[in-house]
Amino acid sequence: MMTLERFTEHLKQRLEEITGCEVRIQPTQKNNGVKLTSITIMREGRNVAPTTYAEQYFDQFNAGETIEEILDKIIEIDEKYQLDSDFDVSSFTDYERVKDKLRFKLVNTKKNSERLLQMPHKKFLDLSKIYFAEVDSIDGCKGTITITTEHMKFWGINIDELDEIATENTINQEPASIFNLINFVKMKLEELKLRVPDIKTPYLPMFGVTNTSRVYGAAVLLYDALLKDFSNQVEDDLYIIPSSIHELIFIPVKESGRNASDLKYMIHEVNRTQVAEEEILSDNLYFYNRETNQVEII
Repeated sequence: MMTLERFTEHLKQRLEEITGCEVRIQPTQKNNGVKLTSITIMREGRNVAPTTYAEQYFDQFNAGETIEEILDKIIEIDEKYQLDSDFDVSSFTDYERVKDKLRFKLVNTKKNSERLLQMPHKKFLDLSKIYFAEVDSIDGCKGTITITTEHMKFWGINIDELDEIATENTINQEPASIFNLINFVKMKLEELKLRVPDIKTPYLPMFGVTNTSRVYGAAVLLYDALLKDFSNQVEDDLYIIPSSIHELIFIPVKESGRNASDLKYMIHEVNRTQVAEEEILSDNLYFYNRETNQVEII
């Protein structure tokens, strides 16, 4: 039976034969302590390159895809996400040239305790704000570079300055998007030309909340006035479900009639069965108090 290690070495050998380039295989720690095996094709004349991960291809191989199909996917991704030109390292040590690219996202503090030792961050309840810079690829897709304490030393700035500019950029460039989940599901079913069920249950006030790109959208939790404005609109306090690092769910408390303990159980079960480990935000349920304008864990 093929092991992940043998599979990865075979991919490396074949990719080097096809591209004529060095292929680097190395362990990489991702969000929530997830450890993956990265595959990077080092194209001549470029000092950075897109990275994919062997584990996803190993699963596809075990599900029946051929090595040739997988190789085609890896090469396609490598070509699609190449930077416009050789990356100018000096541009990343110059704060004035990089500051407009800075953004923030939310991650689980406990699950990322080791990574956070090397990253500037600000804590919020059981979460932490961490920072990254967006980099454009050839076809306009976005790549990211995580900001470390070393970057701040290059730039000569402190955590408060980094947080201020990254928060401002994120809110301005990635506005919040709120949608009724029932209507959203019905729309998606219609797009897929599937039968839309006749929902007889009472109105269910659940709202998906993310940003315009739907990537790292849980960051909207810290957008100025979002919670206050939305709670005023529905005239209610809010339960906040951390659906993933990309999305939250708002539930008006009184109108829903939901029990907090049931919601907490649901969050735990969904995280264990439906959400990829790398994309889990928290097992906790949050409560927004409209009167005090504060968020707390319940």
